[in-house]
Amino acid sequence: MSLDLEAIKARAKAATHAPAKQVWISSGPIVGYYYEGCWFGIAAAESWEGGDTDDAVASFIAHARTDVPALVAEVERLRVKNADLGQPATAAADVIVATDT
Repeated sequence: MSLDLEAIKARAKAATHAPAKQVWISSGPIVGYYYEGCWFGIAAAESWEGGDTDDAVASFIAHARTDVPALVAEVERLRVKNADLGQPATAAADVIVATDT
């Protein structure tokens, strides 16, 4: 699976910088954020099951604003680490081939 990390980072950057919060209103959980003293609702978490499922959906949406950038950073870190791991193996293989001839 290939991820377009630049596109993911662009979408995250374009989203609001305010961390989202999950709150409950009379009809159930809603996700939004505060900006300059005002509440902006961005998603209502509703499902056919109701109850705990709605709460889990709202929690997932609320945490996405901070989780996605953290996951992208970890993928980038691991890609660098993975690339670095391949270099010693290649160098060792070159030495083995050179000594066998």
